[in-house]
Amino acid sequence: MRTTAIAAAFAGSVNLLLLAPAVRQEPIYGAGVALLAAALLGAVAVQLMRRAAAPPLAPPWWWALAIGGLTLAGAGLAARNGLTDAALAGVTVLVAASAGAVIAAGPLTLLLVRRSASSQGIELPRGPALMSPLTIGELALDAHRSVTTGNMQVTAAEPLDPEHLNNMLFFAGALARSSDQRFAQALARRAGRGRVTGYRQTGRIGMSGAVDRHPVRIGHPERMGLARPERDGVSIGVEVDYRALGVITVDDELRPDAADVCAQLQRRAALTLLTDTEPTRTEALGHKVGIASHVADADAEIRRQHVVKAQGDGSFIVFAGERSDLNAPALAQSDLAITSWEEDSPLLPHAVTLTSFSVGTIAQSIDLMTGLRARIEPVRRAALGLSVAAAAVAATGLLPVGGAVVVSLVMTAVVVGLAVRQAGRG
Repeated sequence: MRTTAIAAAFAGSVNLLLLAPAVRQEPIYGAGVALLAAALLGAVAVQLMRRAAAPPLAPPWWWALAIGGLTLAGAGLAARNGLTDAALAGVTVLVAASAGAVIAAGPLTLLLVRRSASSQGIELPRGPALMSPLTIGELALDAHRSVTTGNMQVTAAEPLDPEHLNNMLFFAGALARSSDQRFAQALARRAGRGRVTGYRQTGRIGMSGAVDRHPVRIGHPERMGLARPERDGVSIGVEVDYRALGVITVDDELRPDAADVCAQLQRRAALTLLTDTEPTRTEALGHKVGIASHVADADAEIRRQHVVKAQGDGSFIVFAGERSDLNAPALAQSDLAITSWEEDSPLLPHAVTLTSFSVGTIAQSIDLMTGLRARIEPVRRAALGLSVAAAAVAATGLLPVGGAVVVSLVMTAVVVGLAVRQAGRG
């Protein structure tokens, strides 16, 4: 494109130099020189816009040349009646071409799509990633708050004595209220409040203390002489008054539509599930949502390296995960990031930001991004076609200036209407 622009400018300069002597002899050539200069400036302006904007938003180079040629043709046909008529004919063609509507077709459609998406809680990126050709090589998906709700839930309670079920749930939940860990919050939701004293954290899932003066300890079942159940999730042994009561199992709470949405996403790209939990739990979660590829115990660097490795063959990699220190390096490294909106956190220039973060809204945003060109192109094609057709009619002299103004207004209304329709589609 840069070579084409330079060649056009050079050829135009040579033509202007050749026409200069003729202009001094015949003033009529002045109109031709002025119109040619205007056409060249218009072509240069289009090229500059194409360099500053994404290709689907800027008018194509051939449109500027076509309108310039029709402008010169119209002026040339009217030149026999004098300089004034030639200039008027050129202006009529330019007005009928509705350059403003053509130039605005892409950006206007994008603006309306952006506003429509924003009303649904989806903020589109503002950098080059916005109009990148999205043939996604891989979608790396952080499990937390995407396929899961971010919470855990009690999936099983197995007391040694069935009569101790309520006591086991109450004492474990009352003690767990002193912890902010997700598994502890799941236990706390199943119990009322008790008076906790001497609370102490002991390991990843271990804690001890007194609830209403009863010594309580929860932690790994094996350390209490209990068998670990063959269940998915985290198994927690419960001991009250120095006596083992049983085992409670908690697991990640899945979103109801997680498996169906993941199946839809896998028709668009390869999916990899990343978690910060152990391999057995990660494998079980992947099986539930239908994702065969997964990375367990993934810290921040492992996640970033996974994205780097996936980008090694030139693939376009999307990383979807909430805003957190754990995901920050991978979000920054990815070609397109999909993340959650956090108050007082700056928006990433290459990220789709979601007000409500879930696998459903992730899929919705990917559909929107991959279909963005398909929404913009019909509006651009219609604007270009109408512009060239109107300019061609005006160049023949069949359209007066007043008619050109009416055509321009109608064309602008058509472009705006198409942009509104495309923005509201789907």
